[in-house]
Amino acid sequence: MGPKKKGKGSKLARMTEEEKARYLQHRAAIEEEARRRKQQLIATFMKNKLKKEEAFTRLNLAKINQQWRQILRGIKSQELRRELEGMIRTVLAYQPKYLLTHSGSLGVESLAHIPLLTVYGQVEVRISAR
Repeated sequence: MGPKKKGKGSKLARMTEEEKARYLQHRAAIEEEARRRKQQLIATFMKNKLKKEEAFTRLNLAKINQQWRQILRGIKSQELRRELEGMIRTVLAYQPKYLLTHSGSLGVESLAHIPLLTVYGQVEVRISAR
């Protein structure tokens, strides 16, 4: 076994009062510097963490806004589709009456120039050009 290490008590006991004061002052300065460095390190870490969190917040907010706009576009599209289908039903309801009332005076050849409205590639509706 090696020799025993002497404790701080024996080190301080061998010092004079002036050396003790200087030593304790030196130790206090070292501890204060370590405490200051630790606080600075924590502050830097928290600043970096806050900056990253703000970036994630902006990104997530942008994603939420994009999804919200997409939902609103879908709702608007459904509303327009329903409105268009209602208009088509109205046109289909009145179209045969128009064709019957004017077919005698117009003739088949004159009906050929009436523009066609195609909806979803399935329904063809003749609309009068007034």
